[in-house]
Amino acid sequence: MMGLPQPVDDFFVLSDTFHVKPLLSHLQNNRNATLILCKEDSVVIYNVSTYKETCVSEFRLDIIMKELSKYDDRDMTKSYFMLGKQLLINWLESTFDFKKNSLGDEVYIYGENQMAYFINNCLKSVTNNEVNLIKVSEDYNKSSAVNWCRGQLVMDARRELNRKVKSFNLVEDQEYISFDIQEIVQNLLAGRVKRIMLASDQQIYGKIDRLSGEITYTHFHKDHENDDILDDIAQIAIEQGIRPILVKRSRIRQQRTIKAVISRRPYKSHEWEVA
Repeated sequence: MMGLPQPVDDFFVLSDTFHVKPLLSHLQNNRNATLILCKEDSVVIYNVSTYKETCVSEFRLDIIMKELSKYDDRDMTKSYFMLGKQLLINWLESTFDFKKNSLGDEVYIYGENQMAYFINNCLKSVTNNEVNLIKVSEDYNKSSAVNWCRGQLVMDARRELNRKVKSFNLVEDQEYISFDIQEIVQNLLAGRVKRIMLASDQQIYGKIDRLSGEITYTHFHKDHENDDILDDIAQIAIEQGIRPILVKRSRIRQQRTIKAVISRRPYKSHEWEVA
């Protein structure tokens, strides 16, 4: 189940196909990160996506003082630091499975200066890796931290999309680029398309004959079979293990609606799944 970026009315349709372009755009832009918010009295871990956030766990710093009161040690500063670090590491290890890298690809720390770098030290002790980014701020408000983290995710998604668009034209021997929708469809059905790019803001109405590869065009959305051809192409690509790239039409050369890398050899399909 996936969260959507805006509320929608309840609606039920029974069909053997459904539009995938809106979902692909959502998945393409949606990213996840672990946000560690360092406050004056606690450390809170959130799982943040482009559209929502979930509180994972909270560690209250007064626990360190309670544990410290059990010991008789003159060097309280050293004891506080050592005990605090061990308790925080234990908490992090109980929250995340570091063997399975449950922290995710992106880890951000936000908040009070000393505690932010102290947490980074604890993470480094366990994972041997530093976090992606630390934002020092005197504002410990959750919404400020989440909005900052979400802004980083949006920028990361844009950079990743730009990278994919730039690398799209890197073709190997016996490969070529086509903008012809009919040629692309026939090669897609024959398993010779390697990569495909579609206009997210354009619809072409009609129907694809999956046996012949012929396209019949219409001037309107006729029914669930005679609808957006670009969406149908995306569905066929997914069936073959190809994840389409969706961009604005202006980003495809001469504002075409489709672009594909075609191999003159059969393309071996592979599976991809939504995390």
